[in-house]
Amino acid sequence: FVHLEMYEDSTSNLERALGIRFGEAPKKDTIPKESGMAIDLDKIELVNVRSRMDNYLTEEYVDAEIIQLASSFSYHPGEIRSSLEVDVYINTVKYQTINDQIDKLIQLDGSILLDPELQRLEVEPSKLSVSGLDFETWGNLQFGTGSRADLAFTAANEGLELLNFLFLGVLDLEEIEQIGGGSIHLNGTVQGPLGKGSLPVVRVNGEAADLGFRVKTVGRDVTGISFRLFGTNGGESDLSEGLVEVQDFNATFPEGNIFDNLTASNIKSPELDVEVDCQVNLAGMGDMFKSDFLGSLSGSVVVRGQISGSVNRESGRFLSDEGSISTVLEDVSFVINRDSIR
Repeated sequence: FVHLEMYEDSTSNLERALGIRFGEAPKKDTIPKESGMAIDLDKIELVNVRSRMDNYLTEEYVDAEIIQLASSFSYHPGEIRSSLEVDVYINTVKYQTINDQIDKLIQLDGSILLDPELQRLEVEPSKLSVSGLDFETWGNLQFGTGSRADLAFTAANEGLELLNFLFLGVLDLEEIEQIGGGSIHLNGTVQGPLGKGSLPVVRVNGEAADLGFRVKTVGRDVTGISFRLFGTNGGESDLSEGLVEVQDFNATFPEGNIFDNLTASNIKSPELDVEVDCQVNLAGMGDMFKSDFLGSLSGSVVVRGQISGSVNRESGRFLSDEGSISTVLEDVSFVINRDSIR
């Protein structure tokens, strides 16, 4: 178990125990020395290491578990190279406006190259997996004065796995199969300063074109799934410049279709703008959702309109500024979280 604490004087419990300060520049020796020392380690392995970092200055923390870490390490004058295979489970995080049960398994398989003199860490093209969704990532991290990140990533998945990830995992991938020649793509960047209460700016772009799937148990198809997606945390540490846009979302059902535009901004004080035109017969479509989420759908739904407003974070209530949405339900019934509603 590793426990890191930050105290009011900006020192950590590890620094006090070791009698050193992390990040301090070593004193320069007036007599130049050359060192031919080299270190090569074939394997370093950690298994089931629970870690928690608490920052008492800001009351922030990270609670995680290293399920397995395997690394090779090579040190030569002017260069440190390491390959990594790591599985990390992130339990909870409280950082600035983020205070959540993350519950994510993250896996990384790749290589890094550190230049101590330039204080620069190169991330060579590496595989990153977040709860089963695979990404390729690369870029660099700059340390010391002016620390910053400059990373890029792209999703390796181009099918239902990526669609389900964006739908927050509600689809039952065992009950649906992809059909047609459509595709979906996701990529982005992480750029900006690190430390001192600032966050690098994350930008995510996604696009789906004519994606489709069949609900195997009832033989019904959902086709023409298309949309454009953009998301960012913005340049402010309180996420007040956060933005998510879903434009021109289209999907065609056996009996009906959905069109939607959605804009959500300012995570600190959320604002929503929604335009929707939906007319769908729900019969048999519940099988595409995980059974513990939503099932046994029947009846028809018509939703049309446009609405803008803000969300009260304390009460969770939506406060409409303008617009209206009309909803017509006919013989609708469903089961949600094992409770039947008619």
